Amino acid sequence: HYLLHWQDRLSEACDELVIVTKDGSAGVKGGVQEVIEMLVDRGETIDQSYIIGCTFMMMLVCEVTKKHGIPTQTAMNPLMLDGTGMCGACRVTMGDAVKFACVDGPFLDGLKIDWIELIQRQAAFKKVEVEALPQEPLSMHDHGHGHACMRA
Repeated sequence: HYLLHWQDRLSEACDELVIVTKDGSAGVKGGVQEVIEMLVDRGETIDQSYIIGCTFMMMLVCEVTKKHGIPTQTAMNPLMLDGTGMCGACRVTMGDAVKFACVDGPFLDGLKIDWIELIQRQAAFKKVEVEALPQEPLSMHDHGHGHACMRA
């Protein structure tokens, strides 16, 4: 809940703002995909879905939106090295086509993405990513208002 911003602005731009948190600290407890099912079950029409978050969550949401025929744009932010598509690190397979998030995205049609391949590609770099993290213990510095930052 402490990571939520601009709820007032978002409320002004939509008919209904539904906040979802896994822990239930704000809004509905659960996952985005469960809220989409809830909205469809109560008869709401969803014309377009924009999903931003971790790859696994976006995959779960796309499974639900595909089932209900809801167009879904997902924010692809995989590893990007050169920003031109030359290195191929941000490659995403979409049906028979290959797209590069750095030049074709970052928003891509989530209903066409090969999510399993994408997750497997991302997993190939997990060990290197973990090794690249700071190895020193982090300390928390409280700045009040429930916000804190980490320092190495």
